[in-house]
Amino acid sequence: MTVRRAGRKEYGEKKVYMNNAITPTAQAGLDALAKSWNVSRSELLERIGRGMLQVSSVNQETSED
Repeated sequence: MTVRRAGRKEYGEKKVYMNNAITPTAQAGLDALAKSWNVSRSELLERIGRGMLQVSSVNQETSED
């Protein structure tokens, strides 16, 4: 069930706070995607995680460690 409060979506679950380290380039990319969808970065990640938005890779990088 989706509940709206003060213009924000809540999904009937308590949020879990987590820390993830990303590069400034990745952060800028997430922010640009969120802006293009007119949502916050947190909401963008929520939608991706719930399968509401599909992510496809155009160019996968490979690394040799």
